[in-house]
Amino acid sequence: RDLHLSIRRQRQMCIRDRYKVTARACERVLIPLTAGLFFLMPEQYSAYVFFGIIGSALKRGWQTRVGSFRGGMTEVMMNPLAVSLQKKGGEVRLNQMVAQILVEDARVVGVHVADQDIRAPHVILATSLKPAQDLVRNTFGNHPAFVDMLQLQTMPAVTLQLELSQPSKQQDWTTFGPTTVIGTYAEQSRTTFNQLPGRLSTILSPPSEFINQEPDQIYARAYPDLLRLGLDIEDHVERYRVIKHPYDFYALTPGQDKLRPNQRTPITGFTLAGDYTRQPFFASMEGAVRSGVLAAECVKESL
Repeated sequence: RDLHLSIRRQRQMCIRDRYKVTARACERVLIPLTAGLFFLMPEQYSAYVFFGIIGSALKRGWQTRVGSFRGGMTEVMMNPLAVSLQKKGGEVRLNQMVAQILVEDARVVGVHVADQDIRAPHVILATSLKPAQDLVRNTFGNHPAFVDMLQLQTMPAVTLQLELSQPSKQQDWTTFGPTTVIGTYAEQSRTTFNQLPGRLSTILSPPSEFINQEPDQIYARAYPDLLRLGLDIEDHVERYRVIKHPYDFYALTPGQDKLRPNQRTPITGFTLAGDYTRQPFFASMEGAVRSGVLAAECVKESL
């Protein structure tokens, strides 16, 4: 911990010296924003990433909102999508891992799931980056069309979720945690998890510090910082869980953006989708949705 703090202070000094940013602005604004949004320190990514997000918001200022889901994401987002697909004649299968992409005569003709081949005139690979890379590498090897995509790096994420006997704040807010390991935290007792007396979700930063730690170590490290932020959790934590994503999204470090692939591939019957693919947004749910729209357009044209 002492070494980590020393390195962080040295990095802060470099930023302040180069750009004349005050220590307070760096500590209270710049670092919390970058740690909360990107899980990175300011010197680890390009300003293109930071201002790309701001630019998108400015162009659509009248449409930009910050809010919470009114229920769990499975309930309010995924289930309605699944129901809509089924009404249109589609089939939704859960907990079935795709083991292989099927290729015949240089075109994709389906996927192998469990002990069954599922054949289709077109396949969209819509996953996060790491599983997409694994399937593409196992199927196409070092095909020139996927060289950049296979070099694209990933980043981890670690979240700590607390169930409480009462809300930790008087309102449901999502905000940042300056000078702590709490990148962002969200009180969700009245919105996303209104069936619980209290619910607090946090994203820890930097995730590389926690990805290999045990849950009790992570909780012990984060708990004092949650108290420092003024959250009313003392004697109210009923249970907690740590969720680790070793390969959560593509890296936002310099040199990575140019490696992002397009949705359209030169392989007949095969299209990519995911926030790592080329579209106006960076690693985000908005980017994933936009990639799906672009992928659908590719499929419509090909069929």
